[in-house]
Amino acid sequence: MARAKSDDVDIKALKRRLIEKGVKYCLASYVDMHGVPKAKGVPVEHFERMMRGSELFTGAAIDGIGQGPNEDELAVFPDPRAVTQLPWRPDVAWCPGNLKFHDDPWHMCAR
Repeated sequence: MARAKSDDVDIKALKRRLIEKGVKYCLASYVDMHGVPKAKGVPVEHFERMMRGSELFTGAAIDGIGQGPNEDELAVFPDPRAVTQLPWRPDVAWCPGNLKFHDDPWHMCAR
């Protein structure tokens, strides 16, 4: 089944819905090679920028990501169709995504 691209979803409308539901923070997240989730929290006001890959991770510091210390960071691009408000923390939305390197899919992304 093909996944929708971010362009297919109205990101501004999604942000408005999250704010209306009381979301204050978003977690740009991915899962490493060991199944351990990694995330960076951002205020919901930065949602659109986060969805465009603003949250960077140093791949060299994470086992199994396949980067050396001399390489640029990896960016997580959240999947807008997977954004989920946490029922136990309704002020937080989990935003799982794919890792990219300079806008290209990262070959060792676990998703």
